[in-house]
Amino acid sequence: MNDPGKRRRFLPLILLGLLFPWGEAFPQAPPALRMAVGEAGKPLDRSEVARYLEHQMQKALGDERKVVRIKELLGGEKVTLPPGDFSWEARLPERFYQGGAVPVSLILRAGGEKDRELRFQARVEVLADVVVARNSIRRHQTIDERDLQLVNKNIALFPGDVVMDPQEIVGKRMVLSVNPQEVLRKSMVEVPPLIKKGDRVTLLAETVHFRITGVGEAREEGRAGERIRVVNVSSQKEVFGRVVDDKTVRVDF
Repeated sequence: MNDPGKRRRFLPLILLGLLFPWGEAFPQAPPALRMAVGEAGKPLDRSEVARYLEHQMQKALGDERKVVRIKELLGGEKVTLPPGDFSWEARLPERFYQGGAVPVSLILRAGGEKDRELRFQARVEVLADVVVARNSIRRHQTIDERDLQLVNKNIALFPGDVVMDPQEIVGKRMVLSVNPQEVLRKSMVEVPPLIKKGDRVTLLAETVHFRITGVGEAREEGRAGERIRVVNVSSQKEVFGRVVDDKTVRVDF
């Protein structure tokens, strides 16, 4: 004979299992999540709502490097769950991944029909490992892997170009000085120039019919393909040319 008391003790576990199927694959758009309730009059707990919204945001984000956390959930109303089968549908703003104060809504459908819509204000964090300076790094210093370390941060507090992979910036140089433990951004680094101001270079002028070389001095720094000013050491004439490599400038003529 079935024990009604035992069924009631296991119902919360069954409800949570149906509410939060953590092992399912992440679809492009979060579907309405169905759950069965066997006991009428059960109030919806706010912590369950927060966990459900976290899960839906994580699915919509689709980035395993980032973890969504709801620190606070405001608004909504007290809801007594109806008996029988029903489903929830979470509606998220397009830029929820930026974190901070995020307006969200939950639509309750019973018997396929909309029963009510609950509106909340969620304070959202998006946690991820980001690259920070291990020590002070000077302006124009070339970045070495030993200059960097990974630290877990709420990236919602930073601009969108924070660096998450050290290899993205190793070998580049800083465009400004930074302090120890400062979070690094892609806009803080640049590809170092192949030629620096004052470097002696080979000036190259060539066509299909001839090739002429000479010695020049760079008047400004330049990267591969950039057009810079150079001076012909012999004639002291200033000309323009494009950087070929760290020792050669192809002269315009």
